[in-house]
Amino acid sequence: MSIRLLQTGFMAILAIACLDTDAGPYSPPAGTDGSEAIHMNSELITGWAIGWTNYQIGARANPEWQILTNALGKADGTSFDIVSLGAGGSITMLFDPPITDGPGPDFAIFENAFNHAFLELAFVEVSTDGTNFHRFPSHSLTPDPDPDPGSPFVSIDASDLAGLAGTFVQGFGTPFDIADIPLPPACNLTQVRWVRLIDIIGDGLTLDSLGNKIFDPTPTEGSAGFDLDAIGVIHFDLTTALTADRSGVRVWFDAPTNRMYHVEFTSDLTQPDQWTVISEFIYGDNASHSMIHANPFAGAGTYRIVVNFIPSP
Repeated sequence: MSIRLLQTGFMAILAIACLDTDAGPYSPPAGTDGSEAIHMNSELITGWAIGWTNYQIGARANPEWQILTNALGKADGTSFDIVSLGAGGSITMLFDPPITDGPGPDFAIFENAFNHAFLELAFVEVSTDGTNFHRFPSHSLTPDPDPDPGSPFVSIDASDLAGLAGTFVQGFGTPFDIADIPLPPACNLTQVRWVRLIDIIGDGLTLDSLGNKIFDPTPTEGSAGFDLDAIGVIHFDLTTALTADRSGVRVWFDAPTNRMYHVEFTSDLTQPDQWTVISEFIYGDNASHSMIHANPFAGAGTYRIVVNFIPSP
């Protein structure tokens, strides 16, 4: 997903309004034309969070919704296999291998919304060191639900939201592209090992990146606030290296467990469907693996490591 916050954008908004007076400028709900929602079974997803830290439980979350292992592994896509943050709570999820910035979205966050309008939202932040976090820019165009702001019955439209987790119904993830985070030139986010979620109390007192009020259903009880199902990874960063001699190009890489890997090669990056597999599947065993590609002097080429997540039994 590419977030472009509309600070003025009158003409763009007007053009959309001519098509649908109720729709905002961002991704429509899951399952509708043009939606950026990613299904939990999408082939784009190559892995899932492996751990957590700094679970800060907020208000009005019962113990049965605080089972942290529920946020690990593949999304369940139901209302029950979740970790509640509670009102104003937060959690940091861990990834190994780390997430990297590839083309398009890099990971997707799954909540347990039971319909397209009851959307509980959270800020999303990422870190490469577990200490310094960078927040995705966010935008909320949800109108003030006057005369009852903060009602748990407020209706939220996904197309009014950008850069916030929880914008789609259960089973569908909100995608995030690391490239959307504004960073100083000396900073890069090629190895994101931590993703932090911070529940938004949607009574209008919390503001988005442009100073707009954020509304979502509040107050709620029992499993208040954002309910995390899972975080799916689209682009992993693998430790890789290349060396070349007259026998060929040697490609080596680290292979963490619970995943399968293979190496692919192309001589033409303008042809995205012309990657050639040059290795058998390698089953991750937390060791380094290497293989030889025997044609190193036939012109320039590009190698990539493809990761496939192995679901738990």
